[in-house]
Amino acid sequence: MNSAANPVKGRELERQLLQVRVQRALLRYLPEQLPDYLKMLIGTLIVFGAASFLLQRFTSFNPLWMLVGLALVYSLRSAYYKVRITADRGYAIPKCGCAGAVNDRTEVVLRSAHSDFLGVPNGALAALLYVALLVAVRFDFQNAALALAVAAVVASAYLGYVMVVRIGALCPTCVTIAGLNLLIVWQLLG
Repeated sequence: MNSAANPVKGRELERQLLQVRVQRALLRYLPEQLPDYLKMLIGTLIVFGAASFLLQRFTSFNPLWMLVGLALVYSLRSAYYKVRITADRGYAIPKCGCAGAVNDRTEVVLRSAHSDFLGVPNGALAALLYVALLVAVRFDFQNAALALAVAAVVASAYLGYVMVVRIGALCPTCVTIAGLNLLIVWQLLG
């Protein structure tokens, strides 16, 4: 009986060693911030996706308005923080602890060269996009609304890449906006 168990234990040990080697090889090539980014993004999708579902299911309120409104508020918050830390180098952005985010390094992200475009904070540009999106939705310009929402997803994907790969720091507000953008596209396609 003992001799039959040894080959099984040996194969199990080999399988576990191979799994550890594969994990180490993958971690060597993946950015350190990626797991936290994905955790925050998935948390945003679950929470706001569930809220959208419940609104749609039990009320007559269109969840698209809520999602775009929240994205607008988060973008204005990001723009405010960018302007504030630019004007006052000693200003410390409050940590939110969103989704258990231990990697809340919003200040590092907003102090980076990637946090504005031609001197205009990305949050302010995003706020303008969301106002245009609200107008497009209000006047039933579906193609324009979808184009704006896709542009927001593309911009969020690029800025997410910049946070994770180039800066190596995460802004939970920015990740939340990225998740909201995905949900906005989902609502427009649904």
